[in-house]
Amino acid sequence: MKTKSKTAEYYEKNAERWASQKTNSFFHEKQFHIFSNLLKKGDTVIDIGCAYGIHVPLFLGIGRKLKYKGFDVSKNMIKLAKSRYPHVDFKVGDVLTYKTSKKSDAFWAAGVLMHIPKENWATLFKNIERNVKRGSLGYVTFPSERPNPPSEKDQRHFEVATKNEFKKVLSNHGWEVLKSGYLGHTATSSWNWFIVRLP
Repeated sequence: MKTKSKTAEYYEKNAERWASQKTNSFFHEKQFHIFSNLLKKGDTVIDIGCAYGIHVPLFLGIGRKLKYKGFDVSKNMIKLAKSRYPHVDFKVGDVLTYKTSKKSDAFWAAGVLMHIPKENWATLFKNIERNVKRGSLGYVTFPSERPNPPSEKDQRHFEVATKNEFKKVLSNHGWEVLKSGYLGHTATSSWNWFIVRLP
């Protein structure tokens, strides 16, 4: 099963422009402190939808006690990531089908899951669980409104939900919400964050 082809196509075509515009690696800094404090030294975190490595500075600084690896559906994004951080483990992979050789202790999924159509959410949640250990922690963000209206140039798929609606989605899939909050507005939308514990 392939993930949202129009979305993947968008990031493949716009990787360099995206990397030049989305430069705030510390947008999730406050939440990262909370998340990383719940993990042990040496724990491995897999960054799902890592793009060009935008969150790597958080892991190299605040999260330096952690081991990081990331994957993204866009080959061009991964190419950029490897050029910026040649010592980091990056792979090309689809969130619905990706399988790592060694399970991680936690996962980071900022600005990713909303691109997966609802009809694929059961597969999405199961596949994330396949790539991390039982009882692992995770960080997830989800928009309450679509960041940009669809256009000829931007046909990415977006799902949206209020904080309580998405909490229910997580709970229905057996993911316990440990902490959550309002992440804030970007230029075009508002987001909520969730720290979860998997079954």
